[in-house]
Amino acid sequence: MFWHREAMPESPEDLYARIVAAVGVDGRLPPSPALAWEIFPWEVVDGALATKVVPPPLDAEPARRGDPGGGPCSTRAIGRMVAAEPAP
Repeated sequence: MFWHREAMPESPEDLYARIVAAVGVDGRLPPSPALAWEIFPWEVVDGALATKVVPPPLDAEPARRGDPGGGPCSTRAIGRMVAAEPAP
């Protein structure tokens, strides 16, 4: 007996055909946006994947949003907008 009761929504062959239709015969999906994040720990060096060099500590961290010297906190603004609505 199978652990699922209904048929799979898409066969492996159908999934593969959909991938090839979207990205071509090489089958490479686009990379995740996480690759562009500054905190992503990998980079390509001489054609090979390598860990990034750990930078030295900063003298001071930049001011965070919502802290003195930083920009407005978007979470607080949303919370105030919701809280400002009268209760029924």
